[in-house]
Amino acid sequence: MKKTTKIMSTLALSAVLAMGCAVPAFAEGTGGTDGGSTPNYGSKVGAGKTQLNNTSKNEEENAGTVTNGAGAAVTDINLRTTTDQINCMLPLEMTVAAKTLGGPIICPSAGTYAIQNNVETGSLYIIGMKAELQEGWTASNKNALPGENESISATETGHGAVYMQVTANSDTKALTENEQSFKEYTDMAWAVPAKGSLALDLKGHASAITGIATDEAAGVQLMKVTYTVSAMHPNNATILASEVTAE
Repeated sequence: MKKTTKIMSTLALSAVLAMGCAVPAFAEGTGGTDGGSTPNYGSKVGAGKTQLNNTSKNEEENAGTVTNGAGAAVTDINLRTTTDQINCMLPLEMTVAAKTLGGPIICPSAGTYAIQNNVETGSLYIIGMKAELQEGWTASNKNALPGENESISATETGHGAVYMQVTANSDTKALTENEQSFKEYTDMAWAVPAKGSLALDLKGHASAITGIATDEAAGVQLMKVTYTVSAMHPNNATILASEVTAE
């Protein structure tokens, strides 16, 4: 497993979906620059307007203006943003199944596939999602699940064609659509409550499938789904992004 060493306000979490769970954890932000719990973000004391001094006999060494035993000194208070706390987990791998003749894809029951927020206070937000079909698979020409008497046409090459979708909080997003092997969303705001989880309901449909042995328990890679997770609602602030990839 590989992780970037720097976690900013947004994380991209990758999950691999196989046809036929290890769980990565991302820790909260660290403490201060001095090793304590209170960071020192560049505070400094120096000469100039931050200093009062009338003790030197050499006037050039004195600083500020002292009149009748009193003087004024200025402190500029700057505000910088720091990394918001993100501590979440999602299944790294899962396996779905389909009949070799095609039809509905058998997926984990609703709620089994979820993103877990381990932060004590504050929601996390899924603000983006990217789905990529892997080698040997083709996106069907469907933009919704086929009806009861509908099917997906088989392909001449590769394993077959699929339609996949994921639903959270009654909001359904297609992971494959209209023969496009790559689908990306950048305007999402799925909320994951503090110390809670966001259930992801995965569904799909497949054409006739070739090239996968029925006893191949682990299956073959079907698609990779990357979720972008933020500690801030996308409408509230500009997001600084940094990817964390788990393999």
